[in-house]
Amino acid sequence: MFAFKLLDTAIQGTTFLSSLILLMVFDAEGYFYWINVFLLFWIVISMIFNLIYLKPVHLLRIISTLFLLVLSIIFVASYFTGTTIPRLNFYFKPFSIIIIVFYFFTSMFEMIKLKSRGEVDLDF
Repeated sequence: MFAFKLLDTAIQGTTFLSSLILLMVFDAEGYFYWINVFLLFWIVISMIFNLIYLKPVHLLRIISTLFLLVLSIIFVASYFTGTTIPRLNFYFKPFSIIIIVFYFFTSMFEMIKLKSRGEVDLDF
């Protein structure tokens, strides 16, 4: 499980930093937006995988999963009640950044906790 956590954290960190560099250096907001969408899909896949295979589940993982689930339900319900896509994107942008950063720190916390228990030794 630690190998997946390490890969998951590396993908999240490098992808988000790459999107921030694209945004700051090249003012590429479209790439930033679509990279964040990709990261949110990756986070959903990672959450499902972690909740299935990670035992015991940490409280921080449960909170982040419930937070993303509630936000997803709100966005889907808003879309079906007639809220326009530009208005949803107005709220999507800040919430996506909050979710990505929060989930990255959750993954880092869990990696450090696994390493501190002595369950993992990555001597090559």
